[in-house]
Amino acid sequence: MKIHPLQIIYRRPQPARKGSFLPSCRFLALIRKILRMIMIPLKKRHAKTVRLAFEKEFKTIPRQMKKSLTYDRGSEMAEHKIFTKNTKIKVYFAHPYSPWERPTNENSNGLIRDYFPKGTDFNLVSKDEIKRVQNELNERPRKVPDMCTPKEIFEKFIMKTI
Repeated sequence: MKIHPLQIIYRRPQPARKGSFLPSCRFLALIRKILRMIMIPLKKRHAKTVRLAFEKEFKTIPRQMKKSLTYDRGSEMAEHKIFTKNTKIKVYFAHPYSPWERPTNENSNGLIRDYFPKGTDFNLVSKDEIKRVQNELNERPRKVPDMCTPKEIFEKFIMKTI
């Protein structure tokens, strides 16, 4: 299924590039600027299911953190125009076979694979387990920036913008 019309990644305004969401095709959304992960359990990868789950989860994120969302070209984002209308978050798409356009996401997928190897049947993994891994990864110090945790950086950023 082709997704039309596409907003290609290089069309993102510069300020949006600093605080974009970068979701993977399974259940990951990242706040890139602070490396915070949001893992969204999905029962199905259908466009409507993904859109509704993202809309629900993104309501919990502070407004100043919701600038844009960058996605690969999976058909599960076919309802991106409805998502944008409902959330006011613009959706951009990476070029095909271009993981370097979403490096934070690719790195985070690798971290998630430490807990859930490729091929894991997520229908057998509880929401509580997924959220436990999310919290553990958000409390894990990262080399960049300065061995801080994503949780610490997120809290500092929110305090600055209040």
